[in-house]
Amino acid sequence: MDDLPQAQFFFETGIDTEILLTPCLLTRMSQEKWLADNDVPACMMCGTQFGFSNRRHHCRRCGRVFCAVCCPEAEFRACLICVPAKEIDERLQSPQLYEINQFLDNPKLMSLLNQPDEFLRSELLRCLQNSLRNNRTRDQFLKYFGPMVLQSLLEYYTAALKTQSPLFTTIIGIFVNFTATAQPHYAGYLHECNVPVALLASLNQPLPLQTQILIFHALRNVSYCFQAAKQISEFPGFYQVCFQVLQTGAIRAQEFILAIFGNILRVSPESSKQILPIEPIQGICKSSQIVQVCTQLLFEKNQSAQIMSMRLIVMLFQSEVAALIIKTELLKNISRLFKESEFVQMAAMFSTFQILIEIGRIHKKQKDNTVCLFNKNVVQNIVECLQSDNAVTSRSAAAVLHAMAEIDSVKLCTALTDLQQQFVGTVKGLLENEQFYDVSEHLVECVILLEKSENEVGKAIKQSIGDLEGVL
Repeated sequence: MDDLPQAQFFFETGIDTEILLTPCLLTRMSQEKWLADNDVPACMMCGTQFGFSNRRHHCRRCGRVFCAVCCPEAEFRACLICVPAKEIDERLQSPQLYEINQFLDNPKLMSLLNQPDEFLRSELLRCLQNSLRNNRTRDQFLKYFGPMVLQSLLEYYTAALKTQSPLFTTIIGIFVNFTATAQPHYAGYLHECNVPVALLASLNQPLPLQTQILIFHALRNVSYCFQAAKQISEFPGFYQVCFQVLQTGAIRAQEFILAIFGNILRVSPESSKQILPIEPIQGICKSSQIVQVCTQLLFEKNQSAQIMSMRLIVMLFQSEVAALIIKTELLKNISRLFKESEFVQMAAMFSTFQILIEIGRIHKKQKDNTVCLFNKNVVQNIVECLQSDNAVTSRSAAAVLHAMAEIDSVKLCTALTDLQQQFVGTVKGLLENEQFYDVSEHLVECVILLEKSENEVGKAIKQSIGDLEGVL
C-alpha cells in the first residue's frame, strides 16, 4: 500500500484488492507413484473406455491416467489440466492479462468439477482461483458459475472443511479473488448465493487459527456489500468468535475483523454496542478490548492493520459510546505516528488526521472535557509535522491546526503557550518558502483565528509572524 489513492480506497471500504494465490508444489511425479493401469478403466478426464485402440497414458506431472487426446504426446507429456496449471504457476504477467475462458469454455476441463479424483478437481479450481485477477475474468466466472453451480462449490467447501482438505483453501481463495475489487456487485452476488451464511456457519466449528483467518479474509471482502454486512452482524455468535480470535494476537486476523466491523458500522451504526460494549461481557470481551487492539495495531509494521485500526476508531467516534474510547494516551500515540518515516511512506496520513478533527468536532458538540484534543503533547507533535518534507504530512498538519482553531481557538492558544516560539518559526518559514500553497492557506486562516480569540498568546503569535496581507 504505497500510494495515497489506494490507501484512501482501503480506508473507505476496508478492501485492499489483495489477491490470494494457491501454489502447487507438484512439478513431476515419480513413476512409482503413478496410478496403476489396472485401477483406471476409463480416461480420468473424458471418460472414454480404454481398450486395444485407446491406450492409457500417464501424465508426467500428476501421475493420473488419460487417453491420448486428454494427455497428448509431447516432450513433457502432461494432461490438459496440468499444462495450463504449470503455465500459470510459472508465468509472471500483469493481472490485466490473465484469462479464464480457456477453462470455462472447455467442457472437458469443467467436467473435472464432478471428478471423484480430488487432485484433478482441486487443480481445476486452483487454476480458476489464480486466474481471477481482473474484472474481465470475474465477469466470465460469474456468467458460468450461476447459483446452482456455485451451490456445488459450497458443498465442496463444507466437505473440505470437515476433512481439512487443501481444497478448502482453494475455494476460499476463489471467494477472496472474486471480490477483491472496487466493484461491490461481485460481493453482492456471493451474498445472493448465500456464501456469507456458509462462511459464518463454519466459524462456529472448532477450527485451526489459520483456517479462521482465511474465512475472515473472505468475510472481509463480502462485507463490502451492504446487505452482506448486515447479515454478518446479525448472525448468531459472530461477535463472540471475533473477540475470541482477537485475543490470539494474530495480526492478519485482527486486520480482517476490524475491517468487517468497519463495514458493519457503515450499514448499522447501532452495532457499535456489540463492537464496543459499555460493560464487559463475561467470558467474551472487556469493554475496551477493541480500543486496546486498535491502539496496538497503530504501531505494527503491517500497514493494512494500521489503516483498519484508524478507520474503526474514526467510526466508533461517531457512535454514542464515543466518550468511552477517547483517551489522552490514545491521542498521543496517534499524533506520535505522524513523525515516523515508515508511517509517512504508507501515505495514510490523511486518515489519522481525520481522527483528530473528528475528536474536535465531538468535543465542541458535546462539551466533553474528557476529549483531550488540545493536549500539549498532541499539539506539539502536529506542529513538528508542519516541518515535514512530505507534502501529505505537512498539508494534513496545517489542515488539522486550522480545524482546531475553528473548534476552540482559546484552547489551542493555551496548548501553544510553551510552543509559541517553535510554532511561529515554523509558520514563518513555510509562509516565506511557499512550498505548498494549501499549507500556507490553512496556516494564515489558523493565525487569524488565534488573533481573534482575544487570547494574549494568539495576539503574540500574530504579532511575531507579522503582516499576512498578500501572503496568499
